[in-house]
Amino acid sequence: MKNEEVAICEVTTNDHTKNPNNMPYNMPFKVITPIFSYGADQKTPEIRPASIKGMMRYMWRIAQSLISSDELLKKESELFGDAQKHVSPIRLAIVSKALKGESTSFLFHKNKFNKDAILPQNKQKQVNTFTLRMSLRFKSESSKNMHFYESLLELSFMLMGLGQRSRKGRGRAQIFSNEKLSSDEIKTKILNHLNVIAEERSYELDGKIIKSQFNFKNINRPVIEKVQFGKLRTTKQKNGTWDWKGFLKSVDDALHKIKVLKDSRGNSLKSKVKNDKGWKFATGDASPRFASSIIVGVADTKEGLLPIYTFVKPVVDGKLLDATTEWNRFIELIEGREANHESRK
Repeated sequence: MKNEEVAICEVTTNDHTKNPNNMPYNMPFKVITPIFSYGADQKTPEIRPASIKGMMRYMWRIAQSLISSDELLKKESELFGDAQKHVSPIRLAIVSKALKGESTSFLFHKNKFNKDAILPQNKQKQVNTFTLRMSLRFKSESSKNMHFYESLLELSFMLMGLGQRSRKGRGRAQIFSNEKLSSDEIKTKILNHLNVIAEERSYELDGKIIKSQFNFKNINRPVIEKVQFGKLRTTKQKNGTWDWKGFLKSVDDALHKIKVLKDSRGNSLKSKVKNDKGWKFATGDASPRFASSIIVGVADTKEGLLPIYTFVKPVVDGKLLDATTEWNRFIELIEGREANHESRK
């Protein structure tokens, strides 16, 4: 059987969303921070399409203003497929050569626990890159076009990250040409992507903060409250790249300190569960497990590394944490300065 030639749209510029014919897209990414994602043996670092789809699903879910869980599930199944009747309308494939893992610190505040990961640079000091090919299996009235999935994919890597400790700055990659963008252009791009996947203009940029415009107080699940941008990290490593190790160390140091610091009354900085006697660390707790309600990300800009903090509504077993104090202190510790003490809006 003769091989069929397939037209491929190569993403080589910042205007990568113009694809009116929904052709397959090759999207070249560069690794920004270590990716602790593994194959079947859970030891060999690997970037897997299935894991990327999972990241995209969660990113879409927390950006939605839908209150009904049934309606949310129905739309999610249409967009990504399910085990019952919906086939996923998108295909993802890694079309570049596999990247080799190298040992690095898993917890930078200890520098003792090492794991293999896909690093921003390999042993030859070359930037680690990979290419994702995205295509649509079909186009129906309920499915989205390629523009939607491109925005979602890029946003997911910037805000969510892939693999272990992705809520603590690991697992970040971005479109290769984004390093030529300014920090303000990155902020605008994130805002535009959010409004594309939210299906309505649900987000607005106000200085250093992207604010949700919908009433998330009525939504009893994790949903984005705001996205806050930190101070640019302009320190470089000996190899000339931005100092991602220093940034991750500041994140790990802050996470460690938040667990042991006391307030002026000698109390833990744990957040109180509203209308309940319980307390929980909003930055992540182990017993029982609770994922951090602040997702720490970072973008590579022409001016330096731009910290990105995504604040997700901290819901524990259907109950809300009063997380403002812990959130603010955590950001202060990472940024090394007093953060804005904004009330939840």
